[in-house]
Amino acid sequence: INLNSLARPKPRAHQGGAGGGAPQGGAGSGAPPTPTKPYVAEITKKQLKNLMIQLDPDQDMGPPENFVDILSDWIDKDQDTSDFGAESDYYQSLEPAYFSADSVLVSPTELRLLKDMKKKIYDKLLKHLTTLPIKTETPINVNTASLEVLKAVGFDPASAEAIRKEVEKRPFRNHNEFKEYLDNNADVTKPENFDEKLEIKNLSVNSNFFLLQGNVKINN
Repeated sequence: INLNSLARPKPRAHQGGAGGGAPQGGAGSGAPPTPTKPYVAEITKKQLKNLMIQLDPDQDMGPPENFVDILSDWIDKDQDTSDFGAESDYYQSLEPAYFSADSVLVSPTELRLLKDMKKKIYDKLLKHLTTLPIKTETPINVNTASLEVLKAVGFDPASAEAIRKEVEKRPFRNHNEFKEYLDNNADVTKPENFDEKLEIKNLSVNSNFFLLQGNVKINN
């Protein structure tokens, strides 16, 4: 899950009218604005809540909403504290004091700076999160997603397990192949708003970013 997806802007609603309509609040036919579909930032919040339910069942960081609010406040550019979040006024009260980033994350290691973050929770989260650029789409690749991430997306445990087993036999080659698998497999249940998640490129079957880890030996 790309943490920086929380910073992706919300799409605008549009007025109905000739020529495809006008932006909400502008000139148009007077028809009510077309509702926008769920956007990436809101879907990412739900996924992070679902992930925290799995990884922090004892709620050492409090309810899962706490983590989402704290992270959102760390990333957003304002100093307005969310219901369960924290802005610079909180971090300035610590010793040593520091400011909230008010920017996208450069590395997942920044999570260690968040309010109430526990090392055991951080270690669990690190396996399932990334911090990629937001100028391009960074959908979750169902071919490489962990069981925990598939469940965070909305698949029930049995469906997530079935998908992982299918991927081990042969990865899905495109969206249609994945959708056909779900449509024709009685053991797998689609998560809520699955088609919309595919449409807004929140789910995918391939990746555009990769991490290479290796060891270099010099002079024996």
